[in-house]
Amino acid sequence: MRCSTAGRLASVLGMLFSVACNDQVEVGAFNGQPVGGDAASDGGSPCLVTSCQNHVYACGDCVDNDGDGLADSDDPDCLTPCQNAEDTFYSAIPGSSPMRCVQDCYFDQDTGSGNDECLWTHRCDPLEVSPDFYPEGSECAYDAATTLGSLGQLKDCASLMSSQPSACDQVCRPLTPNGCDCFGCCQVPGLPNSIWLGSLRPDGSPSCNSKTTGVPSDCHPCTQVSSCVNPCERCELCVGKRSVPQDCSQDNDAASPPSQCPAGVQPCGLKGQRTCAPGYYCITGCCYETVR
Repeated sequence: MRCSTAGRLASVLGMLFSVACNDQVEVGAFNGQPVGGDAASDGGSPCLVTSCQNHVYACGDCVDNDGDGLADSDDPDCLTPCQNAEDTFYSAIPGSSPMRCVQDCYFDQDTGSGNDECLWTHRCDPLEVSPDFYPEGSECAYDAATTLGSLGQLKDCASLMSSQPSACDQVCRPLTPNGCDCFGCCQVPGLPNSIWLGSLRPDGSPSCNSKTTGVPSDCHPCTQVSSCVNPCERCELCVGKRSVPQDCSQDNDAASPPSQCPAGVQPCGLKGQRTCAPGYYCITGCCYETVR
């Protein structure tokens, strides 16, 4: 399904105003036909504007917002269409600043756990100790006795680490890039520790992006929540990993192990691969349905 005529006109004008559309729309579409747009990974397909929960953000608008020659999922800093900046891993969605210390699904557009039931707190992260208090600051200092949840269903740190609700697995895991847990803590190949995508400088500005992953003061070390991790496999594209070994299957042919994506999931992101269909987004090399 495509947006209305007004939505298509907004795309042609470079998304000068917000397009509220439940699915994707081809940039430059005229009478339903694509006539242009930023080049996709296959070198010729039009870019598809992608919404996140009925909103279009910088990582889904088919515009090279940070001027690095790459737009949306082709930009290494864009991990999801629910991200309003192409120069940082921070979501930057207006009005969605996460609660300090307490975390829900990092990769959707909201900061409440009501729709996904994912729940974690950095007070359970053993790295939250002096002098750096990574990943989030001294107000989130590590306390192994911390409990979290609703009255009568409080969970301690060990329980949160070992188990997340089934809704978290169903809603958040498909949005979680390879190498990350549901709370934005990602293991980048070659680094000794995982990094938190939501890292901020002392002045509150985002500091973690694809160029600063190896700088602890910019991309703060964190401990992954083992109950909700999407691991980075050898033949997968991941945060900080933009290519796969030559012996990996890149066409998702089950007869040619190992493949880039799970069975039945369309690969994307490498030269020659098709762009994702409307309603899907390329998340670290695989097309997954966008959150609505």
